Amino acid sequence: METAMEVSLWAVPVVMAAGASWPIFFPPSKIRPWPEFTRPLFGVLAAAVSAYAFLFLVVRPLLAAKFAEHPGPQCYPIDMVPLWAFSACAVPISYFVFLIRVCSRHYLTPHAAQ
Repeated sequence: METAMEVSLWAVPVVMAAGASWPIFFPPSKIRPWPEFTRPLFGVLAAAVSAYAFLFLVVRPLLAAKFAEHPGPQCYPIDMVPLWAFSACAVPISYFVFLIRVCSRHYLTPHAAQ
């Protein structure tokens, strides 16, 4: 259980980056024609939703099972992080992923022959 909690502490930024990269790199067809600056905004939303989903669908059930098995005080860092911190961290993660998209789009697209 301790290993799962240590892994989940480091998995949160990875899950958030994966959630943010979906609307930034592969947006749905209804969002694709929108202006480019809206993609990081959707990335922030998707990163926060993915972090909360990971927290409430994976971490909290693991903690509930552990507490049911061994009642008593339990201190895990992932459970001590305030919930607003996930939304606050979604902003720089999303804009970092957007920066990667902008740089890769600029440097990897073929330029016109001069």
